[in-house]
Amino acid sequence: EYFYLIAGSVDLVLEELATGERVEWHLATGDLVFLEPGIVHAYRPQSDGQAVEFSPQRFAVEDTLRKVIVAPAG
Repeated sequence: EYFYLIAGSVDLVLEELATGERVEWHLATGDLVFLEPGIVHAYRPQSDGQAVEFSPQRFAVEDTLRKVIVAPAG
């Protein structure tokens, strides 16, 4: 799936499901991110803005896993 930030800024928290490895990126207007399968993700908005998530595959609810990510306060 892809995430494109049309306007604003957001912190993106990523966690690899298999290893638990976690990274955090700061995204700004115009950034485009590709999220591979098996990567848990959460967004922490830093300003008002607009974004779109999209994928070349049809949405399948069975491919969605719910996991609580506690992101450190920034």
